[in-house]
Amino acid sequence: MPRRSSAKPPAFEQTDPFTRHVEDVLRHIHDPAWLGSESPLATPYLLGAHLQPNLSPRPLEPAQRGAVLRTVIDEALHAIDAPARRHITLRYIEEKRRDIIMDEMGMSVNTLMKHQRNAVQQLRDALLHVLRPALRAETPRRFTPLIGRAAVYQQSLAALQQAQTLTITGPSGIGKTTLASFLVQDCQHAPICWLTLRPGINDSFAGVAFALGYTLSLHQAGHLWQQLIATADTAESPEALLLVLRHDLHQLQSQGYTPMLCLDEIDLLRPSEILEHMRIVSLLEDLRGVIPLLLIGQQPLIDGDVLYQLAGLEAEAVLALCEQHQLQPSAHEVAQILAATRGNPRMIEFVLTLHTAETSLDETIQLFREAPNLEALFERVWRRLHPDEQALLAALSVFRRAAPAAAWHDAALGQLHGRHLLQADQLVGSRYCRSFAAFCSNACPRKSNNNASNRQPRSVSAMANIPKRHIISSRPSRPIWRCSCGRCIDATR
Repeated sequence: MPRRSSAKPPAFEQTDPFTRHVEDVLRHIHDPAWLGSESPLATPYLLGAHLQPNLSPRPLEPAQRGAVLRTVIDEALHAIDAPARRHITLRYIEEKRRDIIMDEMGMSVNTLMKHQRNAVQQLRDALLHVLRPALRAETPRRFTPLIGRAAVYQQSLAALQQAQTLTITGPSGIGKTTLASFLVQDCQHAPICWLTLRPGINDSFAGVAFALGYTLSLHQAGHLWQQLIATADTAESPEALLLVLRHDLHQLQSQGYTPMLCLDEIDLLRPSEILEHMRIVSLLEDLRGVIPLLLIGQQPLIDGDVLYQLAGLEAEAVLALCEQHQLQPSAHEVAQILAATRGNPRMIEFVLTLHTAETSLDETIQLFREAPNLEALFERVWRRLHPDEQALLAALSVFRRAAPAAAWHDAALGQLHGRHLLQADQLVGSRYCRSFAAFCSNACPRKSNNNASNRQPRSVSAMANIPKRHIISSRPSRPIWRCSCGRCIDATR
């Protein structure tokens, strides 16, 4: 029997913030609501792919994210050694008192505290390995149901299941990425590498190889990943990396898995002008017939097995989109929308967002047709917004992809959702109506009273060059770009 002391147990030595967060999670391990609302470990930034897709317009409740964090903790617990796992279980899972644990373990208070500290540190390291917050495979987001694409969806899915190369093309806003995201979601049994090409960031052979290597390493085929890490500071030849990649692909296929590579914005590649782009195209040619390839862009880049050029939606699909906005247009109004937008889903979304209770749908369509450019239409919507709503939209315009929903706790967020200027994403938040996103950076409260003629107008044809995805999520980070008006964020910096 260990000798007990009446002295106060020694405090843990100074720990890093992440370890303290792990300790807080363990203290509230049986309270998912607390975990989801209070712990930064339950944010989508850290939970990432562990959160299941959610197509509901309502964000995930804190208790739901807390429950996911609890399952991640359980997974990390199985990765630490047995003595450490026993300490965590007795102290936090079973919630036994310290004196009882001392009796069971046959330890003094100092020894017990030392072992508990070591157990928490082991769990911290295991949790980092499970979450990998600094390495996150890109995941396509589905914001709306798939409307009007049932036939092409079934044909595309069949092509991918036969390991063919599928190319989806069409103008901006036609729904290429939306269709591709549904195809990917229904192929989740296979390792999927999705990469949106961004000039100057990942449009290189190394960028594509890095994404592929990381995805394959998550499925125990990590030779390419290890080779990339080992040769990070040297120029490894594409031919050598391709040999390693083929070895990993063969290993997975021998286990019954067929990986898929999906490249969005493929038409941004210029293989005839840029060497790295030529190497990416060469890689795609080498992978044809080996794994299914899904290529998305406004123009086809390489000859694939199947090519679908998406056209505008038909009347039935337009009616379904209107019903999502709680509108019941007549057959004449649907025909007018089709004529004005040519069935482009993004432009239809634009018209429906522009529509208000004060004007008829016919008047809105007429206004859309007569406007000289999209900025003039945006100014009309902007003038009807409350200053708080204007400030929030201007603040969000700085984000190309994800933005922290936790940074804004006001009624404006809900009001903008109601106006369909924001839409819920899969995890917790919202995104811009993509048709408006380009103008918000110039429409901060300080600038909103300026005459529109003082700014360079943007034509409808220029919309193809506008960043498309502006999303709010629960990431804890906050924006750092500040407009000189002091109220919002300026995306022009």
